[in-house]
Amino acid sequence: MLKYKKALLTASAALALFLGTGAAYAAHETEPNDTPQTANPGPTFFSEVSGAISSPTDLDYYKIDAFDYPSARPYIFFGSNSSDVEYELHVYEKNGNDYTLIRKNTTQSGLGGIGVPGNGKEHYILIKSANGRFTSKGYVFRHFT
Repeated sequence: MLKYKKALLTASAALALFLGTGAAYAAHETEPNDTPQTANPGPTFFSEVSGAISSPTDLDYYKIDAFDYPSARPYIFFGSNSSDVEYELHVYEKNGNDYTLIRKNTTQSGLGGIGVPGNGKEHYILIKSANGRFTSKGYVFRHFT
């Protein structure tokens, strides 16, 4: 019984951290942000951005400032609560004038996450429709530490 209560307490604490009480700073995307060159600033520590995929071909790029950290910096994605809309999250690393895809994840029921390496290089996160569907309900993209 004690083992069960401890596991339940740990799971509850993890869920509370995951959901949080809100970000310290919130911003909304501005268009155009469909290339790395026109990317919006990405969320930083304890902040979030919101946006929307407005068409099947809409791309939303966010620039993640370079940082040195021993592990990946996690980002949490909350898509619309429409079960038929899925999103792809891509991480690109800037190398000179090139952008290399280094990570990719697809949301499940609109929820997902992705890590950005702490190797001191510029990174860009791309959010796009995974299945050609979109909704005006939008998304929230949060830095999570």
